[in-house]
Amino acid sequence: MTLNRGPIDPDVLYDQNIHRSETVWDDRNTPEINCRRREAVVQRTIPLHRNILPLLRASGFYGLARLGFIQLDWHLITALLERWRPETHTFHMPVGESIITLQDVEVFVGLPADGEPVIGQMHDD
Repeated sequence: MTLNRGPIDPDVLYDQNIHRSETVWDDRNTPEINCRRREAVVQRTIPLHRNILPLLRASGFYGLARLGFIQLDWHLITALLERWRPETHTFHMPVGESIITLQDVEVFVGLPADGEPVIGQMHDD
């Protein structure tokens, strides 16, 4: 059985020659992906102001704002990065293309996607 490394039509995935999957497929030395965390620093350095707490609760963001450290799966993140195609804004999986919808984010993170948008200005008082 011969695997087709793709893409079949280079008009759609026109950046294949510079995509990370090209080096993986050719078994070349793939550059390491350096993942970084930022939210832990924000959690420790910026306390929630008492005036913002009711707004966070009303918008449904309070739980997310109080969320502590989350253990991330760096191998999963790397695998997803290797399958992300910026040309089509999709993940190219072995079974086909996949996207992440707003509803997916709503279910995974537990944030409401319905209702009024949360907008405003941030002041450093």
